[in-house]
Amino acid sequence: MTDPHADPRQGSRGVVLEMATAFTIGEMSTALEGSPLADNALFRGGGGDSDDVVVVHPFGRLQGARPVGPHGLFMGGLRAASEAVRQGAAPASNFKFFFNQCEWLPGALEREVTQGLWTAGVTAPGLCIRQVGSQSERVRPPPPPPLPPVQSGHVSSIPPY
Repeated sequence: MTDPHADPRQGSRGVVLEMATAFTIGEMSTALEGSPLADNALFRGGGGDSDDVVVVHPFGRLQGARPVGPHGLFMGGLRAASEAVRQGAAPASNFKFFFNQCEWLPGALEREVTQGLWTAGVTAPGLCIRQVGSQSERVRPPPPPPLPPVQSGHVSSIPPY
């Protein structure tokens, strides 16, 4: 997801959506300790050196929120977001936190898209803010059925998977 507010003369920036860390935002930001958002996962947005944290959400009416394109996602408005969750007006799971970001020099992202390194497209806002970070978290096959008890050293039958 790229930031449409970035100055194209200075390059482009964005975040990779699904690189979860082992931390919550509350563990990594003392400003959010005790906040109703403190237990949200913290995602790594890229390999940049920025210590900034970005919050992405679908609530455009929050004070301080800016649109991320025309498709219903917004960034910023952290104080208002915390208050909205505290008052029960918004679920905490609709706020996704990123630290670091991907950054490109002017024209570099466009070249990488042309070269097929990235695919430009529109993704549903709900997919962008979901709180999972790996394929294994999204799709878990059901566990295999239990094996039948062993009687006298013989297995009577093993059900197929």
